[in-house]
Amino acid sequence: MKKSFRNANFGLAASVVVLIVGTLLFYSSEGAMEALALLALVVAFGVFFFLEWRDERAQRKSARRSS
Repeated sequence: MKKSFRNANFGLAASVVVLIVGTLLFYSSEGAMEALALLALVVAFGVFFFLEWRDERAQRKSARRSS
C-alpha cells in the first residue's frame, strides 16, 4: 500500500514538472495550455502505472526465485 502512494506521488511530481515547464513555454496560448493539462494528466497516470507494473514484476521475480 505504501508503494502505491509513493508511486502516485512520483506521478504527481512528474506532472507538476510538465505543467511548470509547459506554462513557462506556452503561457500566452489557451489551446496549448489545454493540451498541456491533458498531457500532464497522461504523464501522471503513465508514471504511476509504469511504476506499479515495475513493482509487480519485481515481486513476481522474487517470488519465483524463493520457490
